[in-house]
Amino acid sequence: MATSLGDILSALKNGVIAINNLASAYSFSLLYRGSLGSAYSTLYTVSSTSNAYVTDICMCNTTASALTVYISFVSINDTASASNAIFYNVSIPAYSTLQWTGNQVVVSGGTIQAYASTTGCALSISGRIT
Repeated sequence: MATSLGDILSALKNGVIAINNLASAYSFSLLYRGSLGSAYSTLYTVSSTSNAYVTDICMCNTTASALTVYISFVSINDTASASNAIFYNVSIPAYSTLQWTGNQVVVSGGTIQAYASTTGCALSISGRIT
């Protein structure tokens, strides 16, 4: 059954994509929100039956000094390093925010791992799980 114009306009008003009943295929999730520590830690693990599509990363330096951030998308049985980094030694000035928007895949069983050179970096990662 075709979606009516009224349904589409109502969905758009509510911030939902509803073309051809694909709303669930494009629903986004918060994958991680928190503060980074000073050593690599796992922020998100993709289940063995799905993939994660990372679409937005927002990093906020809440300190009076610059800090550096390291974020890696790590395949199963691998280790976070420069070879799988999406951000590596990226400097964020004091009291500044850096936002990345794009499309990157973290495959089933993979992890998102990150750390900052010092405490004080708030991080938010969004995407979708399929």
